[in-house]
Amino acid sequence: MLAGLPPLWWLVPPDKEQDYQRYTENLLAKRFVEPSDLLDLGGLDQVPAGEFFGAALWQLYKGIDSPYKSILKIFLMEAYSKHYPDTPWLALQTKRAIYAGETDLNQLDAYILMYRQVEEYLTQLQDQERLELARRCLYFKVDKPLSRLSTHHHWRTRELLKLTREWGWSQTQLQMLDTRPEWKIDRVIRERNVMVSVLSRSYRLLTDFARTHAQTSTIDPMELNLLGRKLYTALDHRPGKIDSINPGISKNLTESELSLHHSPSKGRHPQLDAVPR
Repeated sequence: MLAGLPPLWWLVPPDKEQDYQRYTENLLAKRFVEPSDLLDLGGLDQVPAGEFFGAALWQLYKGIDSPYKSILKIFLMEAYSKHYPDTPWLALQTKRAIYAGETDLNQLDAYILMYRQVEEYLTQLQDQERLELARRCLYFKVDKPLSRLSTHHHWRTRELLKLTREWGWSQTQLQMLDTRPEWKIDRVIRERNVMVSVLSRSYRLLTDFARTHAQTSTIDPMELNLLGRKLYTALDHRPGKIDSINPGISKNLTESELSLHHSPSKGRHPQLDAVPR
């Protein structure tokens, strides 16, 4: 329901999606439904490249400051772009399942459907590193620390447990993930480096998409340039720059003890390093 009304889109069978306009006009013209009883937001048969670009751009912006909340969606946009304009939208997959009689809500969960599509995409690319990151993003999104739970009554916990067993995650790995709020600088930097690589790659893919569809859409190249500068400012490593190394990864980087190491170097200024004990 949206604004108290069901979308007209739900009344269009999946096999009629490409003929959305004519099908809905026929429904209304023959008074099978009342226009005032439904909300018509259009179909998924023709999603403009500019709209698609805008959605991907927004996720990349969010990913700079809140990567765990956005990276799974960024991967989904990548998977979508591979097939655009014949995109296998999750909404259409959900509609097909419901029209086919699927009633198991676990099979219709939006995040599980999203993960499955991302998993298929990254598996085809044989990109295990990004697939593992996608799994961590889903795990943190569900927010059910499996290593600390003694019971698994909640359906989300049960589904997450099934997934982690499918992924082959050990109890040790679960314990490590469940201590993320206390991850220290070495672990945070490793995670950040993976995220920087992901965001940079996604930006390049978005740039390629914009170039491909620039002539047939309303994509504004200035928006892409602004995003590029923001990514460069936030993620690029340069001499003399103080990097932000913790974009929402850990809540507490403080160390209880530090060791100071003095490293004299011939011909250069002495170097003083702080190392966790």
